[in-house]
Amino acid sequence: MSEAYHDPVAQLLSLGDPRQYDTEKSEWRDYSALGLTAEHIPELAQMVLDDDLHQSGDESEGWAPLHAWRALGQLRAESAIEPLLQLLKRIDEEDDDWVQEDLPKVFGLIGPAAILGLGDLLGDADHGEWARITAGEALAKVVEQFPEYREQVVTIFTGQLHHFADQERIINAYLVSALCHLKAVESAAVIEQAFAANTVDLSVLGDWEEAQIL
Repeated sequence: MSEAYHDPVAQLLSLGDPRQYDTEKSEWRDYSALGLTAEHIPELAQMVLDDDLHQSGDESEGWAPLHAWRALGQLRAESAIEPLLQLLKRIDEEDDDWVQEDLPKVFGLIGPAAILGLGDLLGDADHGEWARITAGEALAKVVEQFPEYREQVVTIFTGQLHHFADQERIINAYLVSALCHLKAVESAAVIEQAFAANTVDLSVLGDWEEAQIL
């Protein structure tokens, strides 16, 4: 499988466990220091979806997709949005905690270009609930990096919460949580309706009274 990649992308095959590089601030290593630039985005996108690498028993090669998606985030690789969205299915299908933890930050680094794709995935009931929740968390990360897109993301969250009667209580709860953290007072009516209909998982944020405190 290593023959499919060329330097400097091939260097990711030997980096191994990323935790050995993380600083005390939990910052990711600087992948540009390896010589990775925008011209390597297609090969990095290929790597993040490489099933042979994801299933590899090799202690180093198995970590390569993670290094690739972090590099794509640092490169703000808008052209890699689609393969990164495909990666989210691994959360539900493979219990991939690293995808769940890292991808919101990756999309946050890529920025506003990811909003529409993330919003579509959030609203697609054919995807697993944790992939959808992680897409929502990624939207919140985009706003964190680009506050001027708050209104657009609040509109997406609010519109999705209007489907509270037809979707999982856990998804409703994370939508409510996201709206509360964005101080979306304009969405209070639908949030209250979702609580009144008993369609919000209270283990995430608490009840309507607690949500109002935020």
